[in-house]
Amino acid sequence: MTLSRFCVIAGVLAATFSMTACGRNPHTYINISHGNIVLQDDAVTIHADDAPTATVTSAGDLRIGTKTIAVDAAQRQLLRTYYQDAERIGHQAVDVGKAGANMAGGTIRDVFSNLADGHPDRIDADVKKRTATLLEHASRICDTLQSMQGTQDAIAAQLDAFRPYTRLQASDAQECRADIAKERSKLAQSDD
Repeated sequence: MTLSRFCVIAGVLAATFSMTACGRNPHTYINISHGNIVLQDDAVTIHADDAPTATVTSAGDLRIGTKTIAVDAAQRQLLRTYYQDAERIGHQAVDVGKAGANMAGGTIRDVFSNLADGHPDRIDADVKKRTATLLEHASRICDTLQSMQGTQDAIAAQLDAFRPYTRLQASDAQECRADIAKERSKLAQSDD
């Protein structure tokens, strides 16, 4: 690893660490190209074009605008599952942030330790191992996006009122996985 490459990596990692250490954001945003979904205060808010905001609560209630939509037991369970998937993505995002902070702090520590011990050849292997852990955490978000999209579609099949709020598409999880695969490929190519 060249010194200039180390400086770039150290700068990026330090910035990642400082952003992660700033505190826990009480909102989880699932931003997708065709809308956004926000988890906040025990409710998932779904923004749709030309439609009032929909809210799914942790209890499985559905509100569209100011109107509460009547749901049966099966629909309520699907709505709870939808909420739980959004909440899971929030927790997974925190895990990615922690892995990023661990990567930043650990990598900087490893670089200085390996340089001090006269083993600069170990730096790349250490960075790759930490990056692989970070990518593993990130890949879990892709899996949950797919689950959430399936639940969303099941709700829409049973509740006409929910159809305008099907913001997640199969391509979202696919693009997420493609991004992870691209980063893993870059990691593998750096072995050459």
